[in-house]
Amino acid sequence: MARMRTKSEEIEGRLTAAALEVLAHDGPHALSIRRVATVAGVAPMGIYARFTSKSGLIDHLLSVGFSRLRTALDVTADSPHETLVACGMAYRQFALANPDLYRLMFARSASAIRHDMGVDAVVEATAAFGTLERHVRALEESLRAHAVPTVDSAMLFWSVVHGFVHLELEDKHFSDNRDGNFDDLLRVTVDGMSRHIGERSTH
Repeated sequence: MARMRTKSEEIEGRLTAAALEVLAHDGPHALSIRRVATVAGVAPMGIYARFTSKSGLIDHLLSVGFSRLRTALDVTADSPHETLVACGMAYRQFALANPDLYRLMFARSASAIRHDMGVDAVVEATAAFGTLERHVRALEESLRAHAVPTVDSAMLFWSVVHGFVHLELEDKHFSDNRDGNFDDLLRVTVDGMSRHIGERSTH
């Protein structure tokens, strides 16, 4: 039997949805307690009680974003190679489906919001990256190769995927076939990683 959501969880869900709506319509500058409270239809004190301040509200959104990203990256395919490709696909799909939240997640220290992640958000972000590392480690194990630190290979993969997605979100990607171009990029990247990992392990 599905667990019933508590009233507190329902209110938090409303506040999260309202904050995401404000973020999408008005940008990070508009993420004030009063504005979110108005959209959610609750008293501002209801937000202060949960998030303490605007900084706490932003941190909550970051935690939500990285938690959802971690869930999106938790994929499985027919092989470690294909799982890593699917992971990259899921990363892009998450970003395209949640562009405003994604930008907030990766611009947390920008002058636009002047915010550094708190402990909870850092935990969620670390867990999301850990999911990617797990997929990379599975690829290494399938190749019986461990000479290259897993974190280094995971960072290589993430940097490539994130760079493509960033260009696409900023409309700086000029291919007429972005889906095909991204699929090619993923496969070239994973193929190259596999060769690099294997070659380093034989030296």
